[in-house]
Amino acid sequence: VVLVANSVVARNSELGLSEEHVTSTIKRITGAESVIYLEPLAGEHTGHLDLFATFTSADTVVIGDSSNTDRSNTEILNRNAQRLSQVRVNGEPLRVVRIPQPPRAASYFGGSYTNVVYANGTLLVPTWSSARKQDEKRVLETYQRLLPDWKIVPIESTELGERGGALRCATTNFFRLSRSSWLTLQSDSGT
Repeated sequence: VVLVANSVVARNSELGLSEEHVTSTIKRITGAESVIYLEPLAGEHTGHLDLFATFTSADTVVIGDSSNTDRSNTEILNRNAQRLSQVRVNGEPLRVVRIPQPPRAASYFGGSYTNVVYANGTLLVPTWSSARKQDEKRVLETYQRLLPDWKIVPIESTELGERGGALRCATTNFFRLSRSSWLTLQSDSGT
């Protein structure tokens, strides 16, 4: 399952490409069986879905809930969660887990608890100085329940947010390839 902002379809339709073409291209590139289009958050300039959604397993997705912090996005997040609850993975409904969204900030969009970094059994979770501590405790406990064998590490991210970024924006994943994988990649690329 791949999640994509519905704005991707809109931008590509301006180039004369249909939703079917966009979907088939995404499936071909990613190997996904399903492409699910979601609404990005209102008032947030990137349109990135990782500001309110992350998978913790192939059949579990965490979605933000802004009902206590940002009423303007509550309905969008509820529609996205509802849409995802209709998705089936291996014949079963996709499990949708809701966590609070941090409050919007006056000088920047605000934070996210789903803009996380997965790193070798450690999950880095952004925290925010403006957030209610009981919400952050609930977020961390939820991730620990969903990823019981993982180390959950909170990372204070307010200054990063004020500078226009988020936790995943400031990181890069590196993957270790086996020699056989590297040889396959080289032969596939023609080098």
